[in-house]
Amino acid sequence: CEKVAPVNPVVTQGVCTGGAVVPPSVIPAATDGLTDEVEGTVAPGQAVTVRATLHDGYAWDAMPTGWTLQQDGSATYSVTLDEVNCTPVVPVSPVVTGNSCTGGAYTPPAVSVNDTTSGLAYTIGQVDPVTGAYTVTATLKDGQAWGTLPQGWTKTNNTTATYSGTVELKPCTPVAPVDPTVVQATCTGGALVPPSVTPATTEGVTYEILGGVAPGSTVIVRATLADGYAWTAMPQGWIRLNRTTSISFVKFANVKCRQVIPAAPIVTNAVCTGGALTTPTVTLQETTGITYRMTGDVVNGGTVLVTATLADGYAWGAMPQGWTKQSTTTATYTVQLEQVECEAVVSVAPAVTQGVCTGGAVVPPS
Repeated sequence: CEKVAPVNPVVTQGVCTGGAVVPPSVIPAATDGLTDEVEGTVAPGQAVTVRATLHDGYAWDAMPTGWTLQQDGSATYSVTLDEVNCTPVVPVSPVVTGNSCTGGAYTPPAVSVNDTTSGLAYTIGQVDPVTGAYTVTATLKDGQAWGTLPQGWTKTNNTTATYSGTVELKPCTPVAPVDPTVVQATCTGGALVPPSVTPATTEGVTYEILGGVAPGSTVIVRATLADGYAWTAMPQGWIRLNRTTSISFVKFANVKCRQVIPAAPIVTNAVCTGGALTTPTVTLQETTGITYRMTGDVVNGGTVLVTATLADGYAWGAMPQGWTKQSTTTATYTVQLEQVECEAVVSVAPAVTQGVCTGGAVVPPS
């Protein structure tokens, strides 16, 4: 008889790969003089036996390790197949950070997945800068299978699932500072009206006035951005200091009121001359910055009121004697004309002495 020894079968254990269990296999060897058969169910966790039976004309040689000679003349080889299961896993939904405008600059959105337990491999796509769309792909590793996918995830195949999301993009809104409303000081109504600067109202911008607002001074208007906004091109007169701050300067004219005092009118009272009264006169003088007006009757013994009114740009100095300040713009002067009369007289005939001739000579008349 020809000696023959059984050959170990090819055993491939089951594995979890591609998101599913690949079953095990037990393939008997092809050996001349032997017929090998597998007895039992070839499945994970099961025990199977490979039985080798001699053909006529053959006899057993020494049994290899693992083989057992049975009483019926056959030889057996026992195999215990590994228990194989896929671990169910689920992907974690992505988190979007950034996508904000702070400090005058836009931080684009960034997508991340905080998954430290599942062992899945994630591929994160870029966020579309126009639509905000992005895709995250999760891929199984060996030994894993999909559990129930969370909302938003779609199974692409046995090993991959995708999450399609959209970010509502929130870029910076461009804005430029606006000039304030500036009113220069004026001298009107006999007093100095101080200057003013009123900041504009601009969405996304806060304004501050730095410095004292006064004639001849210079103040700084500081504009500060709110979150969600960024500077666009600076208007003329504005200086950009950094991403959130810009300034402009406002120069106030050095306006002052010129002091002026009213001049008394020139008064001429009536006089008696040539046997008659002259007409009295009140003559107003000319003063820069002052307009004079006269009311009343310029007659012998009459009363006249002279009113002085300031023009813009002027203020009263110390009032001269005779003038009374009525307001910041007016002052009055009262003229009392003298009551003058001509005294009545009666003419007397002169004493006349005629000339005579006496003593031999002419005595002249008188």
